[in-house]
Amino acid sequence: MGLVRKGIGRLTVYDGDETEMSNLGRQLFFPEDLGENKAIRGARNLLQHACYPMEIAAWPMMFEDAIERGHKPKVSAAICGPDNDVARVFCAQHFLKSAPVIFVGIGKNAEHGYVFLQKPGEACFGCYKPSAVGDDRMPCPGVPAVIDILFVVAGLAMTLVDSVLMPQRKVHFNYWDVFPQGAVETKPLTVAKRPGCPICGTGGKK
Repeated sequence: MGLVRKGIGRLTVYDGDETEMSNLGRQLFFPEDLGENKAIRGARNLLQHACYPMEIAAWPMMFEDAIERGHKPKVSAAICGPDNDVARVFCAQHFLKSAPVIFVGIGKNAEHGYVFLQKPGEACFGCYKPSAVGDDRMPCPGVPAVIDILFVVAGLAMTLVDSVLMPQRKVHFNYWDVFPQGAVETKPLTVAKRPGCPICGTGGKK
């Protein structure tokens, strides 16, 4: 919603899931969207927020499936916000040399969230989280419908999108793990390349 209101121009959305009741409290869906594809209904709902000419392409399938079927998206930046590391690792590998990717996620109990920016030639998602490679767990059922933390990470994600599309809006971090309740003191950090990274082969954290 933030990107649409900021006038991003063109947005492509991938999601193969159907809208469930638990989505209504934290995402831009309404009762009439229940049982319908998230990408298509989400795109229609997003268009209502467009203040400038806007095009949204909705693909009712997971990004991995679209690529396997031959889809070849040309993007200026990608945002990866699934509920599993399988999809995150796929995006990290797919865009490793072609486009920046902003990864967003929240903790199991919505007590914290994170953003990580992968740029071609710099630290990749595997440098930040090497344990993600090979992790095939699908934790979505355990994520509560809490919208607070999603607003926090969405704001940081939009800041990172601005930084890659508009170089004059430079940021001084590529990773931030935030705890809105103050349980853990955090600050923006820089993840550096980790030698032996399972994705890029040279990446880590300083």
